[in-house]
Amino acid sequence: MARRSNHYEWALERELLRREVPLVPVRETRMASAVGRTFKNFDFVVYRPGSVHLLLEVKGRKVARAGTVNCWVTKEDLANLDGWREAFGAGFEPVFAFVFALPSDEGAHFVVDDVAYEAWLVTLHDMQALSHERSPSWGTMTLGAADFKRVALPLLDEVSAAPAQTVR
Repeated sequence: MARRSNHYEWALERELLRREVPLVPVRETRMASAVGRTFKNFDFVVYRPGSVHLLLEVKGRKVARAGTVNCWVTKEDLANLDGWREAFGAGFEPVFAFVFALPSDEGAHFVVDDVAYEAWLVTLHDMQALSHERSPSWGTMTLGAADFKRVALPLLDEVSAAPAQTVR
């Protein structure tokens, strides 16, 4: 396992490895150049035999108040993943993995070290098409709760057929 600077990335990586999902962690500390530009690295390449592979950017979030979804990204995140889309080309889909730490195990997609999580996948395309500005000063974009519910897919269902299990 790669050294991860936040528990959301670390927990998701542990769960993906437990499910034997083929993946390659990407070093976060480096910038990479491709197609004549420099980009911030994403977090994982997830291989899905017989399907489009995923370029996964993890966004760890706390659960928002009822009726809202805390699913913001920066404009830079959008530009970086779009650059990777261009660099990798057909056969790879850039996506955001919104990983939420939950207050209890109820409704959790997975549990690692007694912390419950949900993990949702939103494609770069959907973020570009549906997001609106959240904060001009911070350069952030977000999806409304209704749009998130419509386009977000349970990440673990998209990458694995293994049943959920608690890792302690």
